[in-house]
Amino acid sequence: RFEAEYTESWKKDRIRIDINKKPKAKIKPIKKSALFLTGNTIANLNTFELESLVARKILAMVMRTDGKDFYDTWHSIPKLDAKLLKKEIEWISKLENTGDLLTKALDRINSIDAKDLSKFNNYIPVTRRPDWVLIKRDAANFLESLK
Repeated sequence: RFEAEYTESWKKDRIRIDINKKPKAKIKPIKKSALFLTGNTIANLNTFELESLVARKILAMVMRTDGKDFYDTWHSIPKLDAKLLKKEIEWISKLENTGDLLTKALDRINSIDAKDLSKFNNYIPVTRRPDWVLIKRDAANFLESLK
């Protein structure tokens, strides 16, 4: 975990970045480049397919109440391959023995208060902080479409 400070549109901000160097699950990583908000790029970074990451975020939504999981899922929706995501959700459901992960995630989305999600704004730059009610609605609609 580290903090990144930057200035955008003459506003200073600081965000926290978490990196898990040794995930528990055995997933084949791919090589990608990451562009950070600061403008720095890291090339040949080991990461996972977006659908694998989002399936884990959906699992995280069920296990905890971090706004960052909702935000990351919502932000990824336009870039996702729905068929691949469904396969990843099924795989992680079996791996983690969660049962119907989509239904559990939808229940969590519907039960959580948007104000509770906004407590995690420190992971999101000020100029990109969302309307949490909108995120809840869009994430629920997207997950419903996967059923």
